Order: sequence, then C-alpha cells, then structure tokens
Amino acid sequence: MYIYDIVSLDVSEKREGLSLKEDYSHIIQQKAQKGWRFVQVVNLTNLARGQRRIDLIFEKKES
Repeated sequence: MYIYDIVSLDVSEKREGLSLKEDYSHIIQQKAQKGWRFVQVVNLTNLARGQRRIDLIFEKKES
C-alpha cells in the first residue's frame, strides 16, 4: 500500500508571464531525502487568478 502527499505551489502573474513562487526542484530533492518518490505534476495554471497553482504529487510505501 502507498501513501501520497500533495505539495501545492502558488503561481504568480508577472508582466513576462506566469512564474512559481518557490523552486520546485528544491522541494523534490527535500522530499526524496525523506523517502518520497516524485510521481507527477498537475498544472492548474488555467484556474482563476488567485487560485493558480501547480501540485507536486509524491508517494511512498506505507510502513
């Protein structure tokens, strides 16, 4: 059996376009050190302003 963790990252809108408020690669590395495996990114930047985000999905075996 696996357990899952979802980390949401807010997206900000700038003149140049959309950008993430945090560095996702750092988060993936931190979670990997704790035994989590990166599974997928869910792009939710098409939502209304203020709700735009991406979700990083992680899994690990339940102990």
